[in-house]
Amino acid sequence: AVLATADENYIIYSTNNNINVIELNREDKLFSTELISFQGLSAPMLSDDEKNIYFTAKIGNQEGLYKL
Repeated sequence: AVLATADENYIIYSTNNNINVIELNREDKLFSTELISFQGLSAPMLSDDEKNIYFTAKIGNQEGLYKL
């Protein structure tokens, strides 16, 4: 899933196990960073103010809704 942001220099995306951000810097170079990695990560959503990412995941034996 790709999460849309108002800032055109960042793309936030998720896979089944992690949330990543791609940044386009001033020299038009791309940098990718893994923000977090969990089992069964799904349903990421960006808050209206774009300050938090909410998602479901499993940490150990604990499944639930998390905020990053």
